[in-house]
Amino acid sequence: MSRRKITDIKNGIARPEAGTIYRAVFDISDTIYDAEPKYLRAEVLKECSKFGISVRSASVAHCLWRKYRGLTKRRLSHEIQV
Repeated sequence: MSRRKITDIKNGIARPEAGTIYRAVFDISDTIYDAEPKYLRAEVLKECSKFGISVRSASVAHCLWRKYRGLTKRRLSHEIQV
């Protein structure tokens, strides 16, 4: 079994391998974000559904994409409510 060499890592998240559903979501998210940086998550999910990607898969992949691009807000421990 050969292992692929992961070279594209940002913010602790590796860009998915080409040809996977997660990579498709990453590519769709990149396209929409590059066109309009103030996009809505709903736009990405709508576009993914056109390609037959389930909402759950698209949601998880989009969350990873946001972390990959550094678009998530880090919350300090005193901000987290239990």
